[in-house]
Amino acid sequence: MLQVEYNSTTAYTYSSNTRLQTYSNYNEPLAHPSGANFHEFIAIINYKYKRFFCQIKLNEIRSIASGSDIFNSEIQPLNNSLVITKTILQGHVGFLVNPKNNLSILIGINKRTEDIAPLSITNETNYIYFGIRTSLRNLYNDF
Repeated sequence: MLQVEYNSTTAYTYSSNTRLQTYSNYNEPLAHPSGANFHEFIAIINYKYKRFFCQIKLNEIRSIASGSDIFNSEIQPLNNSLVITKTILQGHVGFLVNPKNNLSILIGINKRTEDIAPLSITNETNYIYFGIRTSLRNLYNDF
C-alpha cells in the first residue's frame, strides 16, 4: 500500500480577532498542530508478506513563522525570513504472531529533525523501539 498526502494553509487561516473564535481547544490548535502558514508532505508505504510486515513513514512540514500563530489577533505584514522545517522518518518491521487477535511483535527506528533556516539551528532526535501489540475488536452490536 502506498499513501501520499499534501496539506497546505495560508497565513492567519484559523486565527480570529476574538480569542474564543479561533480553531482551538484548551489553547491547542484543532485543525493542525502547526497552526497555519505551512506546507506538509506525508508518504506512507506498507508491505505484508505472509506474517511479516514493514512500514516506512515520511512526514515533512515546512512552516513560516509569521502568520502561523492562530492566537495572534493582529494581522501584521508577512515576513518570510524565519522558516522552520520538521522532518520525521520512521520505519519498522514486524511479525504477526497470532492472526486471531492481531498479536504482533515489531522493532523500528524513528528520526526527527528540526531546522530553523536563517539561524542555522538544528535539533535531532533518534531512537530505536520495540513492541508487542494487539488489536482487540468488538465485533458484535448489542444495543
